[in-house]
Amino acid sequence: MKHNRLPLPLSLIVWFSLTACSHPPLPTAANLDKAQQRPPPYRYHALPVQYTAPLAHSPALSTSEATVQPTLANLRFIVMGDTRELIKGESPLPARDPRSVRQQLAQAAALLQPAFILHTGDCVAHGASQADWRRFDQDFRPIKDIPLMVIPGNHEYRSENLLTRSPHNLHHFFQRFALPKQDLLGEALPHGPTGPYWYSFHYGPIAVIALDTNLVTDTWDFIANHKHERRDFEMVTQQEWQAELRFLKTNLDAIDQSSAIQHVFVMMHHSIFTRGKHPSTRPLWDDPIEVAPYGKLTLQGILQQSHKLRAVFSGHNHNYERYLCRRAQPLPPIWYIVAGNGGAPGESLRNRTQMAAGDFGPPPDKSGCQEVQDEYRQNLPGQDNEDIYGFLQVDVQGAKVSIKMLPLATPPDQDEMTF
Repeated sequence: MKHNRLPLPLSLIVWFSLTACSHPPLPTAANLDKAQQRPPPYRYHALPVQYTAPLAHSPALSTSEATVQPTLANLRFIVMGDTRELIKGESPLPARDPRSVRQQLAQAAALLQPAFILHTGDCVAHGASQADWRRFDQDFRPIKDIPLMVIPGNHEYRSENLLTRSPHNLHHFFQRFALPKQDLLGEALPHGPTGPYWYSFHYGPIAVIALDTNLVTDTWDFIANHKHERRDFEMVTQQEWQAELRFLKTNLDAIDQSSAIQHVFVMMHHSIFTRGKHPSTRPLWDDPIEVAPYGKLTLQGILQQSHKLRAVFSGHNHNYERYLCRRAQPLPPIWYIVAGNGGAPGESLRNRTQMAAGDFGPPPDKSGCQEVQDEYRQNLPGQDNEDIYGFLQVDVQGAKVSIKMLPLATPPDQDEMTF
């Protein structure tokens, strides 16, 4: 395993000077119903149907590794998140208007010609706003022909002033994105109109699992015990969370049994390990719930049992962070990467030694990690990290995976992980 900082290959990325467009006003509650009846400019491309078919029905994913399509042995995808605009009370960093960042990232992503793009949520500031989504469509037009695989963030559930669960809020989300309606086992998935939403798909030698981590906590016991901010855990009920954990476990177990899939990647909006403004999302690891027929489970506990999980991508904090979880042999390590640096206003990272217990992430007895290394910060001492906007480029070549963070920063400082 190597970790290098390399000069950004300018032949891959061409940055354009873009002028931010004027922002049309947000729709009012009175005209929201009328506004949402207008169709979007386009619907983002779906993955080819063979990649959303159940494992048992896919000719490329039979029990024989020889049947894997060789053209898919080498593939590239991109990961980005938190591309939303400002909300009331926020200010952009100097010369870093969120729309300008979003436009530059879309232009650069298009030039890399990925097979698909993963978005960890918070595409827009207000999920209920037709105007917000139309500006998103304008800025993402360069990648409109690339499958865009998105998971809801807390802002997708947001109206102009409230975090609520209503058909208005996710209507525009489901209207735009052609996402899978069945998982890798052929089981039907929840699909609106109010959420939540989770899904899985495969692409050659890899599988991707997307999770909705917007948790409702006012009826959960841990909110009284831990007093975390309710706004970090919004929309998924405890019963839905049980169903989502069951989905995660059954899909990971099936992937471990499939000799054709070599690598698994999980994406979600909220982070398990982070030193950002928002603390670790504690319900993901600190409140086991009964999931029949497996007993009491947590999301982190399920992830740690996977033999093929390579990386967990998240956002929510507007930073780039990466942490290496070393597990007991023979399980390979897992990268936990925060890719929330897509344009929302950047935030300084906190000092891990000064954080309250549990704010960084689960302690060793609940993490499943023998050690958690904060390697990016070790490689770049003294960097504030609040102005590192960019996205991840993931290249898979057989058994080898390379993850690079391609930044907008000047001078560029590319971060790379190879395993």
